Amino acid sequence: SLDDQLRRSMIQTLLCQSSLDFSRWGQPGLDVFAGIQSLFEPLAADGLLQREGYTLTLTELGRVFSRNVAACLD
Repeated sequence: SLDDQLRRSMIQTLLCQSSLDFSRWGQPGLDVFAGIQSLFEPLAADGLLQREGYTLTLTELGRVFSRNVAACLD
């Protein structure tokens, strides 16, 4: 589905670039962000990522656990 393709692209971007800007995908990306943003709060508290607006950036530690962070998108 289109939603699966969108999420696949987001996961690929996060894993390859260690950063993800949800606004890059326009309104569909912002809708995904709105639905899952609470999942990122514990990861940020654990030092795995930094969140600034609609952008997530993996920390050094977060890169080690990047697949765990990406699982929130799936």
